[in-house]
Amino acid sequence: GTLARYLGGNARGVRGKRRLERLLGDCFDVDSTLEAELCRILSNAGIEPPVTRYVIKRDGRFVARTDVAWPRLHVAAEVDSWLYHSAPGAFEHDRDRGNEVLLAGWQLLHLTARGIRTQPGAVCATVGRALAQAEAMAGVA
Repeated sequence: GTLARYLGGNARGVRGKRRLERLLGDCFDVDSTLEAELCRILSNAGIEPPVTRYVIKRDGRFVARTDVAWPRLHVAAEVDSWLYHSAPGAFEHDRDRGNEVLLAGWQLLHLTARGIRTQPGAVCATVGRALAQAEAMAGVA
């Protein structure tokens, strides 16, 4: 937790930062320390472990690779940080991609770096509610 937050923050110029990030990321099959933090807080909250780096397909065609997903329930989540998702091109791409995920029949949550780091309980509650809702809907079908 603390190490991941440090590395994800402004730890520029720290010797061995990349190596530490790789080691931390190896704990989960993730692309960033922030995604590893998300997996850790979900696990600590007793939430069903997600599949990381999950590829969603529709009619056999690639739709998106999500940060985390619960394929059985068709729920996915993206970890969005302002640094990588605020540029106009990234913003547009994210909206288009999100729409395609929804049209493929999935529920897509957008979780923020700030939420994961400062309000982990609220993030876990949101994920838990989404999974419970999807579970209830699956029971109805």
